Amino acid sequence: MMDVQRELEPLGKLIYSGLVYGSLIRDVDILLVVDDEQKVGEIREELDRISRRLDKPLDVDLKGLDDVECRVLSNDFYLGSVFRTRKFYLANQTYLEEAERSIFQNKPTNESILFNLLEGSHIFDISLSAFHLSQFHQRSYWYKNGADPSEYLDAVLDNSRVPSGNESPQSEYYLGESIRNLDFSISYLAAVRIMQQRGELIDINYLLTSDPETPEHRLFMENRRNLRRYRNDLCVNPSSIDNRLEKTRELYRDFGITLGII
Repeated sequence: MMDVQRELEPLGKLIYSGLVYGSLIRDVDILLVVDDEQKVGEIREELDRISRRLDKPLDVDLKGLDDVECRVLSNDFYLGSVFRTRKFYLANQTYLEEAERSIFQNKPTNESILFNLLEGSHIFDISLSAFHLSQFHQRSYWYKNGADPSEYLDAVLDNSRVPSGNESPQSEYYLGESIRNLDFSISYLAAVRIMQQRGELIDINYLLTSDPETPEHRLFMENRRNLRRYRNDLCVNPSSIDNRLEKTRELYRDFGITLGII
């Protein structure tokens, strides 16, 4: 960890505040709080240099001060999870320590519940779009490599499955994007449902270490198996992702009805 921390030290001079969180196993998760947009280009150049020196991908989230403040006031599941999985600070530790105290001390409001629901649904939209792009690139690869005309037309018009063996780098990439964002979205959904019931911020550690309390929480734990398979470079059946997308869609709809916004 010390090599990572040492390599990231130059970022401290370019940002308002920041920290590293997560496991650091596959990549390095970084939250950077920026108060000067003119520095963003320089920050990205520095991040590219650091990634090359570490020979490790950096998963960087750049946020402005207003965004962080909004998330603190809204008991944001993501930001709370970042704080709870923190490894070390990059700059202005006092600022983020105060933000962490505030986000966990404040009781969730109706506005907090709605904020987290909409954040999760937005990420679900990203996952859904990535899945459709994966299917498109698979059909496109199949078409360019001599698909039967009748079968291809049926697949396009009915959105039916493409025969296995027609995966392409693009289809695999977007399937991975769908898997990652679906997990993120389900974690938001599971957390906000429990948050509403318990009246406190729920973070990722709670979801991972507690017995499932709700259908959303159970779906989150089930979906983790898909995520583990993907992270271990094992084949993930697109049909299983499609099924989880539909289950997630229905649970979002049910919660929206419960809140009276659908």
